[in-house]
Amino acid sequence: MRYIQEIHEQEREDLSMGQKRKLGTRVLCLLLAVVTLWGAGPRARAADPIIERIKGVMADHPDGSYFTVNGKACSGHDAWGTCNNCELNRIAAAEGIPWTKDNGSWTCLAFARYVFQRVFGIPTNVRNNLTLVAKGAPGKATFQKALAGDILYCYDSASSSGAKHFAVVVGWDDQGAYIYQNNANGTKNRIGTVTYGHISYESMKRDYAWGYVKIYRSVNYADVAGQTVPETAPVTIVNEVKDNVYFSQSAYVYATFHKPAGSSMTQSGLILTGGGINTTHTDDISVKNSATTVPSTYQTYTELGVVLKPETTYTYQFFVVVDGVTYKGEPVTFTTPAKQQPIEPTEPVTPACTLTCQVYVDGAYAYSFEESMEEGTGTSYYTVPEEEGCILSSVRMGDTELELSESRTVVVIPNPGKDSTLCFYYQTVKPQRGDMAHFRQEKTYTPGMFWDVGSDAWYYENVKQAYRLGLMEGASSSRFRPQANITLGEVVTLAARLHKQYWTGSDEFTASSGQAWYTPYVTYAKQAGILEEDYDYTAYATREEFVHILARALPEEELSAISETGYRDASSIRWRDDAQLLTSAGVITGIREQGALWFKPQNQITRAEVAAIMTRMALPQLRVAGA
Repeated sequence: MRYIQEIHEQEREDLSMGQKRKLGTRVLCLLLAVVTLWGAGPRARAADPIIERIKGVMADHPDGSYFTVNGKACSGHDAWGTCNNCELNRIAAAEGIPWTKDNGSWTCLAFARYVFQRVFGIPTNVRNNLTLVAKGAPGKATFQKALAGDILYCYDSASSSGAKHFAVVVGWDDQGAYIYQNNANGTKNRIGTVTYGHISYESMKRDYAWGYVKIYRSVNYADVAGQTVPETAPVTIVNEVKDNVYFSQSAYVYATFHKPAGSSMTQSGLILTGGGINTTHTDDISVKNSATTVPSTYQTYTELGVVLKPETTYTYQFFVVVDGVTYKGEPVTFTTPAKQQPIEPTEPVTPACTLTCQVYVDGAYAYSFEESMEEGTGTSYYTVPEEEGCILSSVRMGDTELELSESRTVVVIPNPGKDSTLCFYYQTVKPQRGDMAHFRQEKTYTPGMFWDVGSDAWYYENVKQAYRLGLMEGASSSRFRPQANITLGEVVTLAARLHKQYWTGSDEFTASSGQAWYTPYVTYAKQAGILEEDYDYTAYATREEFVHILARALPEEELSAISETGYRDASSIRWRDDAQLLTSAGVITGIREQGALWFKPQNQITRAEVAAIMTRMALPQLRVAGA
């Protein structure tokens, strides 16, 4: 991501009309360990000319400036042309760009079009000048198809209704995207501040209320960039430098290829140079569709036919062909040792052995079983046995705690080469009985603390109680955002906390370093029987998904029937039994329209609705009979 890094590391004086505030290096230091590639070289190279043009625009309109003729703030203008300093056609004319009023009266759109026309030399409001390259909920899966200079169009939902915002994409990473924009928090026909920075995917959904985005690219992108732009998302090649892999006459080299799901990998290979050698080895392979991670290992003597010289420096470079595009990894240099050693054409073989697996629950021994480890060369992946009503805390071999997958369902077992003992440690998820009395006030709600929750709103009491019980927080210290949606990761979090609070009186969870924030909640929910399947936890939740997950957060005996309400659209509810359970209990009341009661299963659920349902789950006195 050099193109992002360059902008961050330039002195502010290079970008902001002589101001000397240094931007500084930001989050990309961690990304430098992975080689991200577009085409045959680093992804930055394909977009370097475009980045230079974007930097030119940033020099005229830097972060924190105003999109005005003189770069100063203006006020009192609510209609086009009422303020000469803000008139958009004058701003464009100063750059020699033709501009008309129909080029966008929304300042965010006007600014995006302005940047686009300066970078690509063509207007966005001419039909066929833009191509849709990605669409979906804000997240890596959508933004990984974006390139610097693409136009970002944001909506309320996938129905493309409720247009929210327009901006320019400069780059992206695993956590979010780098956005260049104007009027991010302003209103229609009002000039706002120009901003450039990193916005997390969660913030896009939660703070900006971007439920769905589309990414558009200029039809002349390849011409401006100076080379062909691949249609697939970036491919990464991660070199794995291991100990004891070098011999004086041969070496083992390792890498892992990461490709987008749905793409096709047709070739992989290795380039080796040094010591008078310059050779390329290519293998035809076939890795298609859902596979995204492919390990690769080469032995320089048996596979490349190269005998390495002692005390000689060599360089190797992995490459792979995905969807017809060649991607190269970062070159790695190594030096062979001085002492001559025999050529070893294969990795050392570890003898077969037997593992005695011991299961402990709450510190007490439960039972044992045996597993055979076959003769091999390294590690094995073993599916952790399930223990009903328990959660796995750790797996140990002797004094060593073993690595678990993110879902904590697979353990990585190093083959010890001798009979050994493997210990699985579980903790019970719930005690003998739960108690609704565990839901008690934890915080104090001050009237008016959320300016967007009026005392006359139907959900006022629910928001108040959800906050007091510690079930929900505000979007900020002064705003609740009742009409915003929540992600499936947040739904699982609410269900897991509700379940744990009921059974233990505590809703505390601890995330491990490097995990997605929702991982401990997902793990708990799976082992507690709340989750039956995996979801895209960054996607917004529908009403039926919310009900399906939440219905298992409390035992059925705590959800006694008090209502016989039915829905006009009951046949379209995927999880009808779960919806009926919570409706009968007075937790869900439905939506009354056209003289009938509807469930509307595909509607995205709002925070106001969530507050109502969560408080009715925790406080039976708030449940509604005969809605």
